[in-house]
Amino acid sequence: MRPDIAFVLMIAIAVGACSQTTNEGAKKNASPKPNPDVAMVLNPLPKAPAQAVIELKRRLDRSLEMTDGFLTVYDLGTDKLNRHVLPTTSSWSINCGFGFSIVFGSAISGDRDSVGNDVKLNLAMAGVIPKETCDIAGLAIARDLRERLAETKRKE
Repeated sequence: MRPDIAFVLMIAIAVGACSQTTNEGAKKNASPKPNPDVAMVLNPLPKAPAQAVIELKRRLDRSLEMTDGFLTVYDLGTDKLNRHVLPTTSSWSINCGFGFSIVFGSAISGDRDSVGNDVKLNLAMAGVIPKETCDIAGLAIARDLRERLAETKRKE
């Protein structure tokens, strides 16, 4: 092979290898796309109680599925990786104050951190929610959830 062609080929190969390494490095250093569900739970609720209710119902819609007498609860804070399947007859309660959550089921024995069958669904984790918003949103979400569960029972 002629020396000038060999020199050009070596440069072309070197440039190609460098650009491949640069692209791989860029892919590794690129930040992952933020998950909108995770961001939604971490974003504060609207200040107006009526708007907070609308937002909480939207989050609840993305977190629950009811099929064949079962309730599937998706944890939005973990990119829907955690799923819990419960009977629609499970007990539940709403916690509002520092965040907004619904707890399904109850602890069966032991310390709350070690043994239990409860499932906590966090719908808002950003900051303190005002009492007025908790009063209005708590009842509105409780009614909404009660209606959803009753509708599922009627379909069985």
